[in-house]
Amino acid sequence: MADRLAELRPEHADGFRARAAALEADLTPRIAAWEQAAATVRAQPVVHYTKQWEYLEAWLGIRCL
Repeated sequence: MADRLAELRPEHADGFRARAAALEADLTPRIAAWEQAAATVRAQPVVHYTKQWEYLEAWLGIRCL
């Protein structure tokens, strides 16, 4: 996304790319921690009543009922 924004607004390209790199640096350890935390519940089904958890099922391998 930062690259596309940089194409559209080249005068702000450095800022877009710097913020994207900062976001990636912030999220990378968080994602690893979330995946590790989810590993403890993968064997247990989770009950929910909305379709909004589908992305978590796919990403974390959680089985929802």
